[in-house]
Amino acid sequence: MLGRLTIGVLLLLTETLIALDVVDVINVEAVMVVAVGLAVVATGLLVGTFVGRSRGLIALGVALVPVLTPLAAIPNDVRWNTGAGAGERAYRVTSQQDLQPTYELGVGQITLDLRKLDPSEPLQFDASVGIGELRVLLPQGVGVSATADVAVGTINMPGEKPLDGVDVTRTWESTAQTDFSARSLDLTLSTGLGQIDVIENTVEVVR
Repeated sequence: MLGRLTIGVLLLLTETLIALDVVDVINVEAVMVVAVGLAVVATGLLVGTFVGRSRGLIALGVALVPVLTPLAAIPNDVRWNTGAGAGERAYRVTSQQDLQPTYELGVGQITLDLRKLDPSEPLQFDASVGIGELRVLLPQGVGVSATADVAVGTINMPGEKPLDGVDVTRTWESTAQTDFSARSLDLTLSTGLGQIDVIENTVEVVR
């Protein structure tokens, strides 16, 4: 009974925090949600020392600790894209009119296929994933400047070793021989927890 009651309170409090964040009543960080859950489990264990035991709560508490530790290291200004949806999204951009100024996803994967894009002027856009993976497939013969930041995770840029860790930022420029004032792309990429892959010279089929 104590275990079921504790888990019920845990779900009620964490879901309430998430709901308040979604409707923009308060700003709730992921670390706060996990910390509240851990506090509820700890309270349940404390109560169990007086009214009975629930060994399952020990396993739940142990499981939450390694989740809380990396989240606590995430900077407070991370964009989690709450309300931006979840799933796998693929965008094939073949013209300047197709390119959106912003691409966002809460949880999942975004794939931006720019291989058919041939801009006649400088273009700029932002793309971000709260939790998951962000992949950008670059066009050939177009100058590209990319700035990527990951709160916790990995950044992969063409011709460079993967860079991973906490609060990671990397800038990269293509070696394409082009006039940046006329035909260029300026990318700003970010994810809270996950991976960013910038890929060039690929024949990969995106479905």
